[in-house]
Amino acid sequence: MDMADTYSLSNHETKADSQRSEDSQVAEHTIDEKKLVRKIDLHVIPWLALLYLLNFLDRGSIGNAKVGFSSFI
Repeated sequence: MDMADTYSLSNHETKADSQRSEDSQVAEHTIDEKKLVRKIDLHVIPWLALLYLLNFLDRGSIGNAKVGFSSFI
C-alpha cells in the first residue's frame, strides 16, 4: 500500500464517520408530528373561525340590503 491508497482510505473513513455523525444529529432532531399539527391547528383554526363568522355576517347584510333597497326602488 502506498501513500495515495492510505490517504484515500483515511479520506473514505472520514466521510463515513461524518455521515454517521450527521445521521445521529438528524435522529436527535426528529419532529413530533402530532405536536406540530396541534400547534398549527391552534394558530390556524381561530383565524378560520373568524373568517367564517365574517362571511356569515356579510351574507346576512347582503340579504338585508337587497330587501331594504327594493322598497326604495
